[in-house]
Amino acid sequence: MSCLGAGTFGMQAVSAMSREQARPQYCYQVQDFTMPLPKHLEDLHMTCNVNHPREALALAVHVLMTEVGFELEGWQETLTDGSTKDHPATENFFWERSDCLMKIGYSHPTCPSVSFLVAFVLFDPNVIIHGLVAHESNTEGFSLNLRISDFIQRAFLSDPEPNKVYKNLPTLSRLVKDSVALPLLGWAQSVTNVAPTFGFMTLSSEIQLLILGYLNVRDLLAASGVNTDLFELASHPVLWRKLFLKNFPSVEVSPTDNVSDWRERYKREYLLRKEQQENALRLLPRMRLVMPNTLRNAHRPFLLPPVPQISDDDFDFDMFMPRPPRFSPPYVPQLPRRPPDPAFPRPFFGQYGVLPRGVLPQQQFGPGFGFL
Repeated sequence: MSCLGAGTFGMQAVSAMSREQARPQYCYQVQDFTMPLPKHLEDLHMTCNVNHPREALALAVHVLMTEVGFELEGWQETLTDGSTKDHPATENFFWERSDCLMKIGYSHPTCPSVSFLVAFVLFDPNVIIHGLVAHESNTEGFSLNLRISDFIQRAFLSDPEPNKVYKNLPTLSRLVKDSVALPLLGWAQSVTNVAPTFGFMTLSSEIQLLILGYLNVRDLLAASGVNTDLFELASHPVLWRKLFLKNFPSVEVSPTDNVSDWRERYKREYLLRKEQQENALRLLPRMRLVMPNTLRNAHRPFLLPPVPQISDDDFDFDMFMPRPPRFSPPYVPQLPRRPPDPAFPRPFFGQYGVLPRGVLPQQQFGPGFGFL
């Protein structure tokens, strides 16, 4: 029995270790409910009193904010009567009422003088997330509207496995970071003149030139007008040499040519080609293009002569046209009239000596006429 118990314990330990190794580090790595949640999100869900889907969504958004680098400073509840209740950062999240307004304060190591605030407003079945950044007298806000049922499964709130509660975490991660977290951090870093810690400008110069090399001339010039850093990148000779060889393949470039400014070389060749095209159009003889009038040669259908007018006199304008009935318009059909009945009408069958089918031979008249 002891050997069996030791073997069972060893299998459980191995399964626990494999589960921890397969645990994703970020929310965007969770593809479905069969995968475990990130450690931070799972611990928060197990320790906090989650009784409403909106609370579970707020926990997921808080974890996504920490993935960007934000640090929790505290949180505040605004009750329905207007009173507020502050909580320190060391206290776990809990809600006295699910319909109250919740605000979470953050800070970022790159911008210590800037305060960040994220508010959750419940408009069932949606939650509106407002992000606010404040630096001295400057403020900026970003908002995001989320449907709770798209990311939280209400039926599994009381389930002991929290990975069944959350769904579509990669989509939630992309929406929250692109709409709230990264815009807040980018605005704060630009106001405080801090070097950006995310985005295109944080990549190495080789990767930046590789990405810009896929742009055409128009897009490259548009990118150069964003800021001075992009202007310097967009003026790199490697980019303009690649564009020159791509757009002007007929121009011979000797390997011995020492071209220092490929952008100016591209500009001169572009203006020269444009001038040649204009001269070619100017030397062409002027030709008057006569467009055929399609309506002029179109087939005109044969039209019938007008219908002669009918007058109320005994004679109309056309003596040879048949005249419609006098007391009815020509488009109304002439219905047959029933002739007047005689005083003692004879039966129909008796007039022609023919009996209908099914009449007895001794009957002289048809059915219903035996009294005549």
